[in-house]
Amino acid sequence: MHARPQRNNAENANGQISEALVTNQSDEDFLCDNEDLHDVPKKRGGKGRGITRLDDIFARTHDMPKIKINLNERGQPIGKDCRKFSSAIGCLVRKKLSVACADWRLVDAEKKYEVWNNIKQIYDIDEHGFHWFLLTAGKKWKEFKSTLKASILMTN
Repeated sequence: MHARPQRNNAENANGQISEALVTNQSDEDFLCDNEDLHDVPKKRGGKGRGITRLDDIFARTHDMPKIKINLNERGQPIGKDCRKFSSAIGCLVRKKLSVACADWRLVDAEKKYEVWNNIKQIYDIDEHGFHWFLLTAGKKWKEFKSTLKASILMTN
């Protein structure tokens, strides 16, 4: 038996696209013979999981004890509450920081400290964890901004 030669789907797709562009074919002509515009599956419009809000964390009052966050030697949170701590940082970044800045480094430093102080009102964390906090907040801010842009592009 002979091995079948592997087809390069990317080359085939690029070839079809370039042919369609050159000959000005419409989208209907670009579909295969057995496909119809009306048979193409649509994306489901379900609600999904939704955005994380952590109402139980942010509803805490000042008389409640702070949640203790232990840090390792690198200033990274460890223990059972570290995941929720990271999620809380993401929630506060979404609420407090504008996505209008082009880069995380251009976000106002006072706003970053405001988010840090808000976190410290809920969590008992050492100043040694501030560097990790800034890195995580920057990642969360960038992810939120990216998700927001993607959702805007999907609706247009």
